[in-house]
Amino acid sequence: MQAWFGFLARATYRHYIAIIVVSTLLTAFCSTYVYQLVRRLETDIAALIPKNYNSVKTLEDIKDRVGGVGGLVVLLECEDAERSQALAEDLAAELSREEYSQYVNYVDYKRDIDFFKDRALLYMDLEDLEEIQFRVEDRVRQEKVKLSPLYIALDDDEAEEVLSFADIERKYKQNGDSEQRYYVNPTRTILALEVVAAGTVSNIGFTKAMYNTVREAVEKLGPRSYHPDMVIEYGGTYKNKIDEYDVILDDIRSTLLYGIVGVVLLLTLYFRQPLAVFFVAVPLIMGLVWAFAITYWVIGNLNTMTGFLFVILFGLGIDFGIHMFARYLEDRMSHMDVKGSIETALNQTGLAILTAALTTSIAFFSLTITDFKGFSEFGFIVGTGILMSLVSMTTVLPAFLVLADKKLGLVRMRPVWGHAWGQSRGRFPFP
Repeated sequence: MQAWFGFLARATYRHYIAIIVVSTLLTAFCSTYVYQLVRRLETDIAALIPKNYNSVKTLEDIKDRVGGVGGLVVLLECEDAERSQALAEDLAAELSREEYSQYVNYVDYKRDIDFFKDRALLYMDLEDLEEIQFRVEDRVRQEKVKLSPLYIALDDDEAEEVLSFADIERKYKQNGDSEQRYYVNPTRTILALEVVAAGTVSNIGFTKAMYNTVREAVEKLGPRSYHPDMVIEYGGTYKNKIDEYDVILDDIRSTLLYGIVGVVLLLTLYFRQPLAVFFVAVPLIMGLVWAFAITYWVIGNLNTMTGFLFVILFGLGIDFGIHMFARYLEDRMSHMDVKGSIETALNQTGLAILTAALTTSIAFFSLTITDFKGFSEFGFIVGTGILMSLVSMTTVLPAFLVLADKKLGLVRMRPVWGHAWGQSRGRFPFP
């Protein structure tokens, strides 16, 4: 391997301009595929599980039979209950139109009271049904006794006992007005509609599209035209899933920002020169672009687990550049020329980072044998990203250093921060 790295060092020193030009053109070419890859983000979590699993089959069966799983709750808040009901009726009619069928299965916003009245006994508790049966049977026995010729009433003025189920009726009426058709709170200031979806909540893309479609339908009707104080709120499983996804996405974005800023500051402080970030980060970004282009050609899309791997790969791959650049500076400050420093960095440090890259990438590539696509695609992308980072750090980074140091004189010969710690204290830096 040292012979190979020696050949690579000599080729890099001689053809550094060609390497920079080719790598730049290659990065520009791959960027178009990376852009398409980002736009193909697979947001359906269920799609990460193999289709032959029972859970996936059950979910598909539910979709075929019912049409969708879950829904979005729309709350209409207004002091005038009649105006809320009018808006609910119009909104239900609007969402029932054909143009919304892609997202809306049906709208549940009021009870069919006649249906429940006709089937009221089916919704009663078993002990209440048994009590009704006991009272009826007891009354039947009493009436049979009265029909007997031997029956003698001891009190002619005794009023006939009325068969009543008023106590049981009160039990089922205490939760609200039995004649109230709409789903409202006790004060009738809030009316709820459930827009049952034509898809599943596991698909984040569908969930967001359905939520935006419902909001557009509500805005089209103009809630304030029904009442000036009309307030619309959204909730339910679909809204909760969107909120969770947005929180995670915001956290990832902030982490990416803080991570990049932190890396820039640390590299500038450690190497004590602002251009250190350029020497290390630009080749790394090129390698990551190549890796995600390969992902597009092999996998074709990202998912909710692999969509944020740039942050992880940026942290994993930048170690190679730090070691290479630090070794190059060490040799240059030892009065070694540019060619010799490049050869030493690749022959020695290059071999070490090759070993580290291979072991790490193999560990991640082992995830590709798993059935869960979230893990298998994660392992492929990270493993490929590490290898591409290795390639860029052993070709593009040395070419940048030759150009910046030999031709432009931009590399400052300064020891890294903390390089001389402990040199005057004996074996250990602290007593």
